Amino acid sequence: MAIDIQGMGGSALRLAVAVDLTRNGTFSDSNEDITGYVKSIEWQNGFAQPFDVIARDTSLRLTLNNADKRFSPENTGGALGKNFTRGRVIRVSASYSGSAFTMLNAWIGAIRPSAGKFLDRQVEVETEGYMSRAQKAEVFIPVQSSKTADQVIGTVMSNTNIYPPGFTGRWLLGTIGFSELGENTILGVTSDYLNAETGKSTFVFAGDNWHDGVSVYGALKELSGREFGRLYLDRSGIINWWNRHHLITATTISASFNDTMQGIGYEYGDDVINRVIVQARPRLVSASGQTLGQTDRAFKVKASGSALVAFRYADQSSGANISGCAAISPSRNTDFTGNTASDGSGTDNTSLFSTCIINQYATRTEVMFGNSHTADLWVGSGAKIRGTKITDWGQVDMVRQDDASIGLYGRQLWSYPYAMDNISDASALVDYMADIRNEPRGRVITMTITPRNSAALMTQAMQRTIGDRIAIAETQTGTAADYFIIGEIHKFDMGAVNYQVTWLLERADANQYWVLGATGFSELGQTTYLGPL
Repeated sequence: MAIDIQGMGGSALRLAVAVDLTRNGTFSDSNEDITGYVKSIEWQNGFAQPFDVIARDTSLRLTLNNADKRFSPENTGGALGKNFTRGRVIRVSASYSGSAFTMLNAWIGAIRPSAGKFLDRQVEVETEGYMSRAQKAEVFIPVQSSKTADQVIGTVMSNTNIYPPGFTGRWLLGTIGFSELGENTILGVTSDYLNAETGKSTFVFAGDNWHDGVSVYGALKELSGREFGRLYLDRSGIINWWNRHHLITATTISASFNDTMQGIGYEYGDDVINRVIVQARPRLVSASGQTLGQTDRAFKVKASGSALVAFRYADQSSGANISGCAAISPSRNTDFTGNTASDGSGTDNTSLFSTCIINQYATRTEVMFGNSHTADLWVGSGAKIRGTKITDWGQVDMVRQDDASIGLYGRQLWSYPYAMDNISDASALVDYMADIRNEPRGRVITMTITPRNSAALMTQAMQRTIGDRIAIAETQTGTAADYFIIGEIHKFDMGAVNYQVTWLLERADANQYWVLGATGFSELGQTTYLGPL
């Protein structure tokens, strides 16, 4: 079943909506196609505004005919029953002129059936986005050294069970609903749900300042910010990450629009900046064997048993938070002693203990202490864990100010909300942003098309998506420039048979600068801005 939106020349856009009730990723089982019940639908994905390093949540708002109560999960007489519930994936797909498109994958969030059997008898469905789930989930990883952003992002993703909605029909060990033999049989790997370009910065350390854990969202946001990269979910619900050169080198124009839009959101002079601040956070690495943490009291290890102890790292002189790596398993007499009494006044039985590091994270290490004695023993107060200490010396602000621009347009501050890995990268980003935005300019913020009566516009509505470069010319404003699509919003109303597409845009010439060693971007006298490399 499909919704047909008639276009020019007899072609029709066919929209379809399905729910993965059985969670096998096919969207083709009994009752999973719900297209015939759609009254209206609106969805969006992508970034909220230019230069964002992480996208806002993908969202879908759906109004369905619920006359037969199938979308009322607590109505046992409904055809779908409790299979239509929070967490099931909804897919919006389309076909046009012989081509098929996945438009959106998202989880069901809120279900709001209207009450009253003589009233409108419909249901409102809103989805939950990946970013919302990622903000509620913590991640712990070992300190990452000499890694690029994409490598660390891959480590973050492999250490959490929060997967994007496009990751369906995969087998996940130990996860209920995804590890039943014969139901979900394809073993999932990180590359199934993460498309990441190689980062341009090599981080000295990453994860070292995530004291007591960080949300998955917080980790992804920081890593993208340190690179000046971009992270978003594409139409299929898969995570995409671009390095900072992605939009710089994307010069191919995918489509041109010359007074063919229904409307544009246009601003002139609103994005001038003439004072730029970018932070850097240099780290100091100590020699191996420094004390990272220690216990403040004795603890008991039962006879022929074991005890798991978490050593939290802290500076031993100031008590300040530090991070560390390369932890060394505690050594008898050097790092701890064992005794038959908690205060150390009994018999020394240190030789009967064994130690083993179980988990090692940026700000703590978990150690298993084993006791081979037939009686309970105590590990004395002051047991310690040693390793390589990493000291964060705080932020260093790189600042550039254009006094001439301030005199003409007033002081306009832009402070980058993320800390770059080193002073060199921070300085380059300061120079870049100050160079491209110190004068007023016009920019198109949004562009809307109504493609129903134009085969050409319908093709663009289907094909154009996040990252595409388009040329826009509009007579009334006089604008004529290239833009990147950074977000998309689609709306369809069955009653009015109206289809509308709005693109959120970022001006492309803001990304034209000099890239060392890249053909087409490093020719002397042709491309002159030094970018944040």
